[in-house]
Amino acid sequence: MAHRLVDINEQQKKELWESFNLLDPEGTGKVAAADIRVVLRALGYDPSKEDVERLVARFDNSKTGALDFSEYMDLLIEKMSEDDCPEDIQLAFRQFDREQTGEIAFDDLKEVVRDLDEELTDEEILEMITYFKAEGDESLTCTKEEFFKLMRKGLPE
Repeated sequence: MAHRLVDINEQQKKELWESFNLLDPEGTGKVAAADIRVVLRALGYDPSKEDVERLVARFDNSKTGALDFSEYMDLLIEKMSEDDCPEDIQLAFRQFDREQTGEIAFDDLKEVVRDLDEELTDEEILEMITYFKAEGDESLTCTKEEFFKLMRKGLPE
């Protein structure tokens, strides 16, 4: 299973579970591709049948043509996060990742802040990098995943 760029809370997970159960009235534990299309349309997307089949195939680990709850949840989270993670964020990441290493170093971020004529202290810049890091990770770099979290959620007030 791919690592999610978006985390969901328990309420959101419950809502996904309820929608899954509506699509699985027989209690089979699976939701068919045709039902996924209905859900995506309800969310404002207009995928073709072929688009849905390709999308389901990407997430259908058991290759049955239907999704279990975990697969369903991963598919919908990815689809819904597309609006939160536009190509602009990826482009921005590449702008910050001046050495093209796949990580934003403290010095890269400091240089960008300076280029933007922002007045941030080293401590504030460091906070931007460390806020979303795993416990105990003291590196002075920001991975692409951490950057996406930072861009979506922002820093605490």
